[in-house]
Amino acid sequence: MVLWVTGVRLVANRPEQDEWVWLEGVKIGYDGRSADQAQILVRASRLATDRSTQ
Repeated sequence: MVLWVTGVRLVANRPEQDEWVWLEGVKIGYDGRSADQAQILVRASRLATDRSTQ
């Protein structure tokens, strides 16, 4: 999924060892067009910090 992120929130009631965040944004389709808005729960360690490392 490609998401144009417009907001990030930490998950309030989480175990200390787990770092989860809510990402809010707009889905981007394969054709580059924006689609529906979405909120997804993501483990912070799975987020890419640099596209060149993917």
